[in-house]
Amino acid sequence: MNPDQRALERLRAHAAGLDRAAPAISPGEIRARAGASPPIRHGWRRARVVVVATIATVIVGVGALVVPIALRSDRDGPPSVISEPPATTRHPGAAVADRFVPPTFRDGPERVMPVTLLDGRRLELRYPPDLEVAELGVRPDGGIDWPVRSDPFRCCGSVLQVRYTTIDAVYRDAEPITTYPGADGRPVAYYHGSDAGRTTPFDYLVFEFGPWLVEVPDIQAPGDFEDRKTEEERATWARSLRGSIDPDGYLVLNPVPPLALQVEGELAVIGGPAAPGGPAIGLPHVELFSTEAVCAPDATKENSLERFEFETGNEVGAGWCDAEAGVRIRVSGPKDFVDQAVSGLDAKVPAQESMIRWRMSWSSTAANASTQSAIAWTALNSIRGRTSRSSTRQEQSRPEMSAQVSRRAAPCASSSPRTTPAWRSTVRTAPP
Repeated sequence: MNPDQRALERLRAHAAGLDRAAPAISPGEIRARAGASPPIRHGWRRARVVVVATIATVIVGVGALVVPIALRSDRDGPPSVISEPPATTRHPGAAVADRFVPPTFRDGPERVMPVTLLDGRRLELRYPPDLEVAELGVRPDGGIDWPVRSDPFRCCGSVLQVRYTTIDAVYRDAEPITTYPGADGRPVAYYHGSDAGRTTPFDYLVFEFGPWLVEVPDIQAPGDFEDRKTEEERATWARSLRGSIDPDGYLVLNPVPPLALQVEGELAVIGGPAAPGGPAIGLPHVELFSTEAVCAPDATKENSLERFEFETGNEVGAGWCDAEAGVRIRVSGPKDFVDQAVSGLDAKVPAQESMIRWRMSWSSTAANASTQSAIAWTALNSIRGRTSRSSTRQEQSRPEMSAQVSRRAAPCASSSPRTTPAWRSTVRTAPP
């Protein structure tokens, strides 16, 4: 007999002893005592009730201790209670090659992977847990527009090379050509591309934002329709490009003028080689693109799905549009990965993000409508002023003119012109 069982036996024996100690009272005696004086045994009966209630509480408490022990006993086979896995899977600082492995969480049968674009827009990728999209790693894409010089040699916008790595990992012990003061006071290094093992004719202005590395290519000699940046232009880049890390670990860029962030075309790449510079053919990929000029306004996976094959023969692909989420998704890799992605991978806009976009779009529309109204009333008052000044010559025509002005101005004042939402980038395409 274990200690818990012995304790239960002692409690039962104590309760039985209390019952035996209670004297037997006949019904007649009870009625007589009730009529003669206040009951003398109510206190004892209340004490007995308290004792019995205490014993019951102790028994239930001990039982609660015994049940989990029984559930965890190895003698009866596997436990009958299985706890759910954690709702959120965190990968603090995790990376695959130079790509970021984001946190994920479960929502019913789906795994949900948050995605933050470089301009701060947020998406959710939802997929079956077996697909393991987050484990492929994410690399966001974008560019900066800054039109200083036009053809034949353009400057000074650039495509950004964004990676989840450090300067030390890429440039090792190489000394930078020079440095420029950054927005936060830290120096921004300027390296030869050869310092990182590259053979292309570019130098790089290199920014570090936490665990993220942003490289800005600068052609070494004018050519291919591109001009080299001057010292002043590189210094402007260094002090104007700013960034922060969002709660999920993604990089968000916040450049100040004259730099303008552009996140269009390819938005993010998920997957790639197992090591930087390694082979990527045949490996799983998920690419996110903007929907401008490539997707119909009502496009869905069902009405836009396309499948294709590669010349290598061991890789297939598929692509579809999701106008509601604002992305085109393209997947490639082994056939089983592509088939599972087609059947189970979807993009959604988080509810909070959707409300933010709606509010910004509404504010932009309202602001434009207010501006149009102000312009209309200014024009109306100006015309009325001119009409008033000429009233001595055209007194008979003023009511008619005023009515005409009102009819012309009213549609402008009440119109709500179609505008581009404030969250969507409107800058022109950056030079390649």
